[in-house]
Amino acid sequence: AGVVLWEMLAGQKLFHGETEVEVQSQIAFEKYPPPVILEQFDKPIAEVVKKSLDRDPDSRFQTARQFYEALQNALENSGYDNGALLKTKIQSDELYPLLQKMKQTK
Repeated sequence: AGVVLWEMLAGQKLFHGETEVEVQSQIAFEKYPPPVILEQFDKPIAEVVKKSLDRDPDSRFQTARQFYEALQNALENSGYDNGALLKTKIQSDELYPLLQKMKQTK
């Protein structure tokens, strides 16, 4: 989910390669590119994305609910009118139905 969120915000793929092996190698061994696009968002939103991309699985969100709640909290604490800017972007993407489904299971 973290990669999808990063790609949605950045408007580009997180990993690039001409072959699947190159992409898998980047995922396994290389540092993630800095999420430059996140500089336009408040720190709480950037922190959610960074945590969701952490190499250590134990440091990432352990459930979809944790991820959802952290993202919602970040949106509510952002300086973008309760996250309206990011919510608009999310609503126009494939992530919105996923967030809505997670909300219904709350």
